[in-house]
Amino acid sequence: MLASDIRGADYRAKAQQALAHADASTLLEVRRRHQAAASAWFELATFEDRRSAHARERMANAPVRAVPAVGLQPAEPFPCQS
Repeated sequence: MLASDIRGADYRAKAQQALAHADASTLLEVRRRHQAAASAWFELATFEDRRSAHARERMANAPVRAVPAVGLQPAEPFPCQS
């Protein structure tokens, strides 16, 4: 899981919470502010979703690099000490 996946889920939860506050509000101006906040959180979540998709695409298309094996090559003999 990518960090942007976690942030996206968090932003969506905050947007849902802001919408719940908007629905519970009796004052029109407060309701509008909560709705605006929810819209901003949803935009941030959408951005993080795009970011995750881009990162996954880059990982899928990344060239595979060989990792040198450590400890599998014979050790160099020590020079003679005279």
